[in-house]
Amino acid sequence: MVKLAFVSLLLMSDKNSRDVLRIYLKNNGEVTAAEAAKILGRSAPTARRALSELVAEGIVVASGANRNRKYRAIL
Repeated sequence: MVKLAFVSLLLMSDKNSRDVLRIYLKNNGEVTAAEAAKILGRSAPTARRALSELVAEGIVVASGANRNRKYRAIL
């Protein structure tokens, strides 16, 4: 998978994690926390924290309840 290979080349700081998720969302539309964790190669709580930070910045919107929550980029 090209996406995972490209991600593995980056050092995963919190900012890099947010940048990777932002790019992924721009290209793929939406993501769950579990999918984000796989993309980042990090734990689900770390992925949720990065997604929550993007929501707080107004870059991403979350929809759905807890386990079914999906995140998508605001155009």
